[in-house]
Amino acid sequence: MKPVRRWLPCAFSLLLAIFHPSAAAETEADRTPHAEYLIRNWSTVDGLPDTTVRAITQDRHGYLWVGTAGGIARFDGIRFRSFTTGNTPALVSDNIYDLAEDAFGRIWFATSHGLAVREQDDFRWYDSPDGPGSNPVFGVAVDGSSQVWVQFRDGLLRHDGTRFQTVPADPSVTQLIVDPSGQIWAGGPKGVERWNGTAFVPVPGTVAVDSMTVDGTGKVWMLRFPNDLSVLESGKVRSMPSPGPGWFQALSALPSGDVWVGARVGNESVRYRNGSRHRVDATDGLHGARPVCFFEDRAGNLWIGANRGGLFRLREPRLKLYRTGTDLPPGAVMSVAADPAGTLHVGIMGAGLLAFDGNRFQPVSVGDPRSPLFLATSVIAAREGGVWTGTQFGGLRRWTDQGLSGPMGRSVGTRALLNDRTGRLWRGSFASGLDCHEAGGIRTFTRTNGLSSDSITALAEAADGSIWAGTEKGLNHLVDGKVTRFGTADGLGHEWVRSLCVDARGMLWVGTAGGGLSAWKDGHFITLGVSHGLPNGRIDLILDDGQNNLWVGTPSGLTRFPLADLQQFVLGQGRTVHGTTFGAEDGLPVPQFGTGFHPAAMTGADGKLWFCSDSGIVMIDPSRLRDPAPAPKVHIEEVWIDGTRLPAVVPRQGVDLPPGTERLEIVYTGLELSAPDRVRFRYRLEPYDPEWVDAQDQRSARYSKLKPGTYQFRVDAANNDGTWSAPVDGLRILVQPDFWQTPWFRGGLGAGGLALAFLVLRMRVRTHARRRDVEESFTRQLIESQEHERSRIADELHDSLGHGLLVIKNRASLAVGQPADPTRLVQHLREISTMATEAIREVRAIARNLRPFQLDELGLTKSIAAVIRNLADSSDIEFHVSLDPVDDALAPDARINFYRIVQECLNNVVKHSQARSATVGLRWNEHSLRLTVSDDGCGFRTPEPTLLAAAGFGLGNIAQRARTLGGQATFESEPGRGTRVTVEVRTVVARPTTLTSSHTQTFRKAAV
Repeated sequence: MKPVRRWLPCAFSLLLAIFHPSAAAETEADRTPHAEYLIRNWSTVDGLPDTTVRAITQDRHGYLWVGTAGGIARFDGIRFRSFTTGNTPALVSDNIYDLAEDAFGRIWFATSHGLAVREQDDFRWYDSPDGPGSNPVFGVAVDGSSQVWVQFRDGLLRHDGTRFQTVPADPSVTQLIVDPSGQIWAGGPKGVERWNGTAFVPVPGTVAVDSMTVDGTGKVWMLRFPNDLSVLESGKVRSMPSPGPGWFQALSALPSGDVWVGARVGNESVRYRNGSRHRVDATDGLHGARPVCFFEDRAGNLWIGANRGGLFRLREPRLKLYRTGTDLPPGAVMSVAADPAGTLHVGIMGAGLLAFDGNRFQPVSVGDPRSPLFLATSVIAAREGGVWTGTQFGGLRRWTDQGLSGPMGRSVGTRALLNDRTGRLWRGSFASGLDCHEAGGIRTFTRTNGLSSDSITALAEAADGSIWAGTEKGLNHLVDGKVTRFGTADGLGHEWVRSLCVDARGMLWVGTAGGGLSAWKDGHFITLGVSHGLPNGRIDLILDDGQNNLWVGTPSGLTRFPLADLQQFVLGQGRTVHGTTFGAEDGLPVPQFGTGFHPAAMTGADGKLWFCSDSGIVMIDPSRLRDPAPAPKVHIEEVWIDGTRLPAVVPRQGVDLPPGTERLEIVYTGLELSAPDRVRFRYRLEPYDPEWVDAQDQRSARYSKLKPGTYQFRVDAANNDGTWSAPVDGLRILVQPDFWQTPWFRGGLGAGGLALAFLVLRMRVRTHARRRDVEESFTRQLIESQEHERSRIADELHDSLGHGLLVIKNRASLAVGQPADPTRLVQHLREISTMATEAIREVRAIARNLRPFQLDELGLTKSIAAVIRNLADSSDIEFHVSLDPVDDALAPDARINFYRIVQECLNNVVKHSQARSATVGLRWNEHSLRLTVSDDGCGFRTPEPTLLAAAGFGLGNIAQRARTLGGQATFESEPGRGTRVTVEVRTVVARPTTLTSSHTQTFRKAAV
């Protein structure tokens, strides 16, 4: 129960200047260390009704209820749902003083105008004659017997489950609380009193209190104006260290054992824990006029309600961050390692080398640009003592207590260092290959030795003592000096290797640049990506903590994966993995891990883990992470049908969807207040969804046009530790059928269907016979047309070309017979030349009739334009033409067919339409050509599609050619209303995005 206060006498404010001198306050505050908390604040911009928060509690379902000066809010960690007099008239007042939940799940609200209660999603104003009426209610509490206690202006009331009864009590009582055992306590100017079942009994030794609380051990904490704090224990009162020199008023004991005291003026809050005292104030992120109430939820989060400051959540960090620029000198943290004595060393680009003394990092090599270690990149233990340090330029140097050694090895930049089990030191460079420092000297491996690249990015030692070397162009395996290369063809997620690790079981893990995490298994790699549960595809850091966990650093944070889950995925026994991620919500300003240099992570001798990040050095104590957080509690909150929200009680009773329902939306939530942003959901509508749907952080499910039947909706949630809750019992959904979907209708429809099927079968038999006759007629006409065409060509060859050749032959014979007459000889030769020219023209004319030469010389588009221009010149019809450039749309063999279709359509217009104007359009759609030819002529009665061939060979020819091209032709015409022919055929390629727009012009007969 949160403390509830009446208005204090105004005289207290006059004494504030005496008891709260600012200089003394600053001195006292300086002596009280700050508590380490991650603080987050919510205000009205986040959905809170008001920034003055007076009361907080958590109901049995896990929701956080917040009472403010402007209404009530229910909070699931992500969304606030507000209840005010504007949307909940039963409240009567928005000014909330206190709230409490009873054993029946009802939530009672103390307001400035009386008492309200929420029961089964409904609010009602408690206005019974035995209640407080419209008087201000300052406090409400529920004791161990589930009785509700109410403190109002005229005294105390107790609700026995049926009605309120007046409780004999001193009217000057200013506070009513319930201790963890359910005992009721009261406090005021006359001291502390305890309820014995029939009356309040004074507690000996207590004096006037302004605020009080009882902790889990039964100790009574008492606060008197302005900052006198004391504790009643075993019948004795003893003074406690003052929370500070100011004026304090809020006092609350939490389930964890902490006791918090809040300032009456200012935003300082002081924590008492195990005899120590720490504070949190504006410098830590608190703001507002003063803290009003304190509450601890079931996950151990501390919530503070502030006057005009909103709602605050305080979480103790799971990691320790040594910030660059604060705990560390400015510069990028590159590498971390411990020397043989166990001292931790850190290399910082631009600041040199630092050593950890147990509390802070101290420079051992000053960050002087003239120092050889100014640009430190990689650090690793030296077996001889101290650490080896590589830099961006130059050779290796060893640092010990005696100082810095001279450079060793080649003067090339260092990117990765590794000590193998045989005592060799391996050094990977930026662009000069790999060095192995051993007793006999230095061996160097480069591309000439078989490496895939000279840019070495990461190193690891396999269980058999061989060496893995990652590069920017693949992975290399060195066995007895021989190099084997691996890449994406072997299953590696990406060619660029950014990190390597061999776990305690001997499995190699490879972090890649965007390709995820790859594991070496049975001669090939198995890769996990973002779709399998990784927070990011770029893996910059990998560490086995020795406790069956693999830590993965990415630009999205640091994630811990159980090795058992990873092994199951590698063995094909799992589809996804889930890890615990540490990021911005854990106090990391820049949650990017990994530096591009190695080693960038290590396990200390005490089991603590150290990681390099863009925020600084991160330390995690795995012993504090052994107990996973409880699974989120899942609730179905709302159901929407076609945009209309159903009443709140509907989800518990099930949902009946009326016939014709288009959309169904189910809104759910998972209550996890520590890391609500990392709650993940999966849902399933049985039997509609064959498997669980991975919803990630989406908090609603949408379905459209569900078939009639009964469904069951289930939803499940997992927290940041990967702990899944049990799916909720489910939401029953009944989709009611339309009349035509009912069994009786279907039965009648089936009977009618059988009769209809019989009729359709007979009609299909007749139609097939009719179509067969039409096709046979069309085939005969086609054969006749082909024979006619052959006869025409034969006649032309015989009558025209044959006659010309005969004349040429005769003229040649005459010329041969008159060699002595030059004049006659020249005349014969001239006639031969003339007749030969005419023969050549006739051959070309015959060839043009067989295949238009324009298609080859001009292309399809210009050929069509030429045909239209010639027809316009030879007729009185005006042609309006709009053509897309379609030369590449059809295969060469298909172009002549399409050209013939255009010719046939245009010839029909000229010969039969009697039109004054015609329109020709050719469009290249995405995957088809669309030809439209229309006129304003006499028109005709359009035959049935199956009778086109019989109606006229011209229409049938057009339709048949269109079918040959994989398309179809449609004819629209009526007598006196013109004709419209539309032909659409498939293209071999899609319309180019760069295709120019169509060209529109008009063709008409030239004026004489």
